[in-house]
This record gives sequence, structure tokens and C-alpha cells, in this order.
Amino acid sequence: MKKKTIAIFFAVLLITSISGFAAARASEYFSCTAVYATALDDGEVLIEYDIDPTHRMLECGARAVWVYEQQSNGDYEEVFEYLMEDYPDMIQYDSIIGDGQVTYPGTPGKKYYALVALYAKDQYGSEIISFYTNVVTARN
Repeated sequence: MKKKTIAIFFAVLLITSISGFAAARASEYFSCTAVYATALDDGEVLIEYDIDPTHRMLECGARAVWVYEQQSNGDYEEVFEYLMEDYPDMIQYDSIIGDGQVTYPGTPGKKYYALVALYAKDQYGSEIISFYTNVVTARN
């Protein structure tokens, strides 16, 4: 009986560890991603993104970046959008990385964050996943 219990325990452990490993990669295109905002001097807000694709991509980077500014009532409103069609440097071609940045000319003392749509495309298809950055206060 003790051997059977131990065998069942290890079988369950093996199954859960295998399924956890299979779920570890949530995407066929993105292995690791990061987006973040940094307050620079003169009110500028730097929005950066890093993508580790799962394999070499035909296109990889940010498809869009939407910048949000806190209003006097405390709500945030979109104040600017960067699109890859207008800013082609947001995408790398035939690459195993996809990183880049945009700089928004904010107003010192105001708070900002961004929504970044990360994009990867290979010969079989493409995927877009979106993430919010941290909130930063623009400085002098």
C-alpha cells in the first residue's frame, strides 16, 4: 500500500510538472518581454520596450505606443500615439531581438504611462500582445 501511494504521488508530481512546463511559454512568438517608462530631464518621458522572440522573426518590435497623461481630475487621457507606419524604427526586420524606444515631450510635474502593443511576425503568422508601463512623473 505504501509503495502504491508513493507511486501515485510521483505520477501526479510528474504530470503537474510537465503541464507547468508546457504552460510556461504562453506564446509561439514571445519568449520574454518588458516595457517601462523613465522620466528624463526637460519633461521628456522615455518609453522603452524589449522583446525576446522565440525564434528569428521577419518583423519584431512595437506596433503602437499610446501615451497617457494624468488630467486635473485625476483621470488619465491618451495624449499621443506612435504607430509603426509613422515611426518605422519601432520595428526590426529579420531579427532575433525586438527592442526600441520612443520619447514623448511631456510637461514637468505631470504623470504619464504608456500602453505598448508588442508585435512579432514570422512566415506563418503574427501576434500582438499589449502591456502597460509604470507611471512616471515628468521632471524639469
